[in-house]
Amino acid sequence: MAGGVVWIATKLAASYNLKHLWLLPLFIWFEPWYLSLSGAVLTQTPFALVAILAIYWLTRGHDIASGFCWGYLSLIRHEGLAFSLMFFVWFAVQGRWKGILGVVAPIAIYNIISAIAIGEVPLAIFFEPKPTVIYGSGSLFHFVLPTLWFTGPMVVLLSFLGLPRLVRDWKFTWPLVIYPLYWLMHTIIYWRGLFASGGYYQFLMPMAPGFGIAALYGVQSLRAMAHEHPTVWRSACAGILLAVILPPLVSTRPFVRDTMKDDLDAAMAWIGENRSSAPIVLCANIYVEYEDELWKQEGYDTLHYTDPREQAMGTIIVWDYKYADVTYFLKDELEPEGSGWTRLTSYGEQPGWAKDAGEETVIVYERTGPCTLPKVERSDLLKQQ
Repeated sequence: MAGGVVWIATKLAASYNLKHLWLLPLFIWFEPWYLSLSGAVLTQTPFALVAILAIYWLTRGHDIASGFCWGYLSLIRHEGLAFSLMFFVWFAVQGRWKGILGVVAPIAIYNIISAIAIGEVPLAIFFEPKPTVIYGSGSLFHFVLPTLWFTGPMVVLLSFLGLPRLVRDWKFTWPLVIYPLYWLMHTIIYWRGLFASGGYYQFLMPMAPGFGIAALYGVQSLRAMAHEHPTVWRSACAGILLAVILPPLVSTRPFVRDTMKDDLDAAMAWIGENRSSAPIVLCANIYVEYEDELWKQEGYDTLHYTDPREQAMGTIIVWDYKYADVTYFLKDELEPEGSGWTRLTSYGEQPGWAKDAGEETVIVYERTGPCTLPKVERSDLLKQQ
């Protein structure tokens, strides 16, 4: 998929009559976030691929294919909903009914199959949004420095240099507006503390091909400035290549598996051996929910959001230091004597940057008795975290 993003981006740049296309794969591959994240099992890579395909097919006049991609984006990541709506309206205003059909098709197919197979219509979730503040919020400028670093300073510099030329070709390049809109969307989401953003730079990685194409426009501008000075041009090319390739090679590493997942796996293995008859196993970490299919347990949807005081005897809670304390299973409710919960086993050691560095990453608790502690408002406990 990552290679497909680069390939389609290069074909798109060729359709804009850009020169020096051999630079574009280097610009994209050596953006630190792309180098680090594109090979990981994350939704950002398929999102980037479908988005660049949508743009490419739109420029080629293939409305159905382009519309299908715009509609499909909303099924990959929630940000895609904005682009699905945006291009549904755009196709409608243009009277391009094939494009409208394309946008609607993947969403309709997915919802119809889901309704038949499991009796649920996923589209309904958009009419019952549940914003959350547990991931925090930040300033409007939160993503500025991460974008500069994880795109690569040279690619960003070339992008700004190429912006006038890119805008000059707006009749062809206007669909690239989705990339700054994507950045703006994440900025507003995190600024307002909505929808589990967390301010993570990783979510911005789908912008990589947009920055790469803009940087290639910057190269055209440099070439125009140095057209009478071939030696200057060759020196500039050498400098650009060094500035684009060397920093990420030195500082960037592949996105590796979180070691806490090994601790969670060990905890679940222990439960399988020692508490296989537990009425239910609960965990706030989505990795365990899907890896061990906790969501298939009877009553999980309700009990997963239930106060520990109200859980049944024998219930197992797998606490982890990243997600449990900001959701429903607070350590301060499970640990004290009289809580009704017993610590069974624990795993791992929190890294140095964590609030409780050196303490366990994963703890297994069992409900063994009634809670005799006075009730404390959960909002007050969360404030103490």
